[in-house]
Amino acid sequence: MKPRILIVEDDRTTLKALSLLLSDEGYQVLKAETGDEGLRLALREQPDLILLDIRLPDLDGLSVLERLRNGPCKAAVIIMTANSTSSNAIRATKLGAFDYVSKPINDEHLVVLIQRALEYRALEKALRDLHTNTTQAPNIPNIVGHSLSMQDVYKLIGRVSSSDATVLITGESGTGKELVANAIHEYSSRAQGPLVKVNCAAIPDSLLESELFGHEKGAFTSALTRRIGRFEKAQAGTLFLDEIAELPLGLHAGPG
Repeated sequence: MKPRILIVEDDRTTLKALSLLLSDEGYQVLKAETGDEGLRLALREQPDLILLDIRLPDLDGLSVLERLRNGPCKAAVIIMTANSTSSNAIRATKLGAFDYVSKPINDEHLVVLIQRALEYRALEKALRDLHTNTTQAPNIPNIVGHSLSMQDVYKLIGRVSSSDATVLITGESGTGKELVANAIHEYSSRAQGPLVKVNCAAIPDSLLESELFGHEKGAFTSALTRRIGRFEKAQAGTLFLDEIAELPLGLHAGPG
């Protein structure tokens, strides 16, 4: 059975062009010109993939995506946008979009992306059938750029901010590692908690353990009061260890 693709696009010229392209590629095509119509078709027809424009006359595409993800529709979703901002990229990824494409759309790139999305959906379905839990994987202040490389960065921010995993941010000096850390915190479930920053290179080695882990009163001769460490201060939030490569090897295992 041919995969079914639902195109939700209010521009009729674009809708017709995409419909012809995908029909020629052998897909069954469903079409909707509004977000509400797209939601109804998605729930009724259960397509394999949805091409979803971000700007629609009634609901914006991200609202449609959120409703889809809160419902029974398991289609892979690719967002289409003429305004590829960091905000759109991160929100779309966090809401479960497989990917997004910028307009004007490159036909060859879109066809390859659809193939990848359908393969991913098939794998996800197979894992669900085996009763294995699977998980899929706004403007960011001071971060600019709309190149393909920056769009990949925005997607990664969206994915990792949904996770509690430790994240290693690498890059040359001045490339914006701290800005990325800020964004990951801002869009995580810990955003209401503190973002505690530590410049590991600016604290003397002799004080770093106490700074990170704290100490109790009387733990050593000069410990006249209890000190709360940065790890404890970051409870329910995010701890950003800047210049972590400068951290002494002896501290990598934590306090003794």
